[in-house]
Parts: sequence; structure tokens; C-alpha cells
Amino acid sequence: MHEHKWKITSRIEPWKESSEQGLLMAYEVKVNRCTCGEERKVKTAPKGIWWRGLTNRPEKVKTYPEKWRGIIADCILSLDTNNNAIVTTTERFVRSGLTWADADELARNLVLDGCAEKFERYQQKASKDVRVIIPKPIVQSLRILLGLNVKEKEEEEIESFFYEWEKNQLLDTPTGNIISELAETWRINRKPILSIGDSAVLLRSRQSYKLILETLKAISSLNIAGETIAFRELSVKVCGNTKGLLPVKSYLKRMLGNLEDYGIAEHSALIYCRASIIGKVDEHILDLSAAVDYIVLTESTASRFTPSEAKIESFMLIENQTSFEAAVSILPANICCAFLSGYPPCHIQSFIKKLLKFKPVRGIIWCDIDPDGIEIALTAGDWFESVGVEWQPLGMDKETFLKAVVTKPLDERDKNKVKALKGRAEAQVFYELLEEMEKTGKKVEQETISPHILLANA
Repeated sequence: MHEHKWKITSRIEPWKESSEQGLLMAYEVKVNRCTCGEERKVKTAPKGIWWRGLTNRPEKVKTYPEKWRGIIADCILSLDTNNNAIVTTTERFVRSGLTWADADELARNLVLDGCAEKFERYQQKASKDVRVIIPKPIVQSLRILLGLNVKEKEEEEIESFFYEWEKNQLLDTPTGNIISELAETWRINRKPILSIGDSAVLLRSRQSYKLILETLKAISSLNIAGETIAFRELSVKVCGNTKGLLPVKSYLKRMLGNLEDYGIAEHSALIYCRASIIGKVDEHILDLSAAVDYIVLTESTASRFTPSEAKIESFMLIENQTSFEAAVSILPANICCAFLSGYPPCHIQSFIKKLLKFKPVRGIIWCDIDPDGIEIALTAGDWFESVGVEWQPLGMDKETFLKAVVTKPLDERDKNKVKALKGRAEAQVFYELLEEMEKTGKKVEQETISPHILLANA
């Protein structure tokens, strides 16, 4: 026969309805419990009484007085551990600045709203004997409601951003590819890391990281639509005010380089060109060749320019401004020349198409010897084909590539774009160059090539 080994412990008896509306109650009693599991009540009065609410509405905490919310937040921040619950007391509420009556009222509301359970010891001498227990699942809800889980919330928002981006983004853009690379880095490290050149920068603020992601997304949309925008207008679009992007502007410049290449101007969107073309802006005559080197038009002026006379035999488009400025002053007058500004923004496309429609002439396109340069050249080449004239790349061939003294390695995005371009029929003119780029794993920037090559081949 089993010999019982009794040990006095506590047990909560079944919950039952209370005379107080909205609450359940249960007695905590002392029992003798054997190692076999058998129990016998100790013939004494219950140790105390437990209370819990009939409803589960933690969202009501947001309607509590500010001082109450502050005390709850302080309890969570100072007492939250990996245990099953947060245990505090009404005495702690009093030490935080409440009266005993207010402390009891706060505890009662937490219980009524399903945020906590309360234990009142029998034969208590003061309210300090009242314990308030917040279950672990409720703690997380309260963190969200009180704005305490900022880190977790921001991480969820960043993860959601990447999920929505990958779900909806279908077109390949330079900024879009940057977002995809950031997503991969985020999922490996769960940290706000930016890739800047060959280095990685860890941001202190996840808020700044989210702002950069939203800005890159907005820029990608602009690139897809071929639109341009002033930096302050972009800031309004992303943040709702003109100065919202200033804290991350330096990071954007370090990541993207010249923001104008992405259709973002500090002020008005501009067009740089030189051409023996005369036309009108409203009732005023404008000669595009009336400069020693080139003229600069605002977007509004260019949109209202109507050509009436042209003495050109070819139209040269140059991707980078440094190369454009070096080349434009040494080109013959019969060669029209314009700066593409990277992936050509909408206002540049519209202006060049207008000139080509008026005077369809053969095209010459000079860009970086890299996958993006080839993509830009193919885009601009379509403008010439649309008016029935031919175009040819300049300095974007295998021979020029192999002679280049200064090269840079292809990154992973470049390599993927090379493969994609090799599969496009319209890129046939660049096939030999693409093969060589893939073979050597290198690329060449336009600025490293002397513009005098234009005189011999244009």
C-alpha cells in the first residue's frame, strides 16, 4: 500500500461568477499534496481570492489617463522578462505617484478589461497586499498599444515593405535593383545596412532606413514613368513636407551618385544641348546654337519651344554631363548634341523626340561601356527608329573596351543585366561587347575615354 508523503501547497479552486458585475472569482486554498498527486484540504480558511474579467479588451488601455498609461509602461519596461507573466502590486502604483484609491481603481480596470488578474490576500492589512498579474500574451498587446515595441514594429514595417515590393515590382530599374539587394541583406542580418560602393554602412535609425526605402521606391516609379522632379518636390511626395528627406539626403547621394541621373534636380529640371536649330518660344525667337559651347533650357521653356529651321546632319546623345561638356565644344556645327542625364527623364525624351520629328537625322549615341549604358543607348535608339532613321553607338565596342586603361569590376547586378541583354534581339549591335564584358567581368566609365574619339568616328 502506498504511503503518502504530504506537502502543504496552494491551489486555485474553480472560477465562478462574482457578485461584482464583469468579474469572476476563485479562492486560493492550502492543500496537502502527495507526490502521487492526491490532495487533501487543510482545514483552514482560504489564503485569498483571485479576480479576473469576463471580457478581453486590452485596447481600452489607450483610453486610460496618461498617468495610468505611464505607470503600465514603466512596469512593462522594468519587469518584462522571459517569465510567463509580469507581477506587480498596487503598492508599486502608489510609489509611482497614485493615491491608494487610484491605485485600486487602476488595478480594477486592468482586471475588468482582461489585461490582468488580481490576487487579494485574506486578512490583509493594507492595499499593498494586492498583487496584479499581467499574462505574457497580454504584455505584447500592451507594448503595441502603448508604443513600446518600436523596434519590433519598425522591423515588421520594413519586412512588410520588402514583401510588398517583391510582390508588385515587375520592371527592372537601377533603384529597384538596389531595393532588392537591400532586401537580401536585411533578411540575412535583420539590421538596417546600406551598401555604399564596396562598403556597408549600419544606420542607427530604422526610421531613416525606412525613409530611404520609401524614397528609392518613389524614385523607381519616376524612372519607370520617365518623369523628373525637384528634390523638394520628392520630399513632399515621400514625407509630406519639403525638408523631410534632408536627414537621409547624404545617404541617397552616396548610394546613387548624381541624383540628376535619376531625374531628381535640386531645382528646375534642365536640358543641356547645342544645335543649329532655330525656333520660337511663344512669340520670341530662340537659336539653340547661340552659345560658345551649349545652352541650358528649363523644362517649361523646352516644352514650349517650336523648331522652325534646322541645319544639322546628325544628332549625338551623350549619357554623362562631364563627357558632354568635353565633347560639345569640339564637335562640328552640323552635329546636334544633347546630354541624356543617365536614364533619360521624361522632359529630355520629349524634347529630343520633338527635334527628331522636325528634322529626322541619323543618331550617334555615346554612353558608359557597362550594362546600364547599353540599356540607355537602346532606349534612346528607339527614338531614332520611331522617325525612320538609323543610329549607331560610339565608343561602345569591343575594341574601345579592350583599350581602356581604367576599368571597374562588374557587380552582381551588372552580371545579371549582361545576361538579360544578351537575350534581347535589339541588343545585337552590342553582342561582341557583352561577350567581352562577361568574359573579363569588367566595365568602363565614359569619362575615362577621351572625347576626341568623336572627331574621328562621328
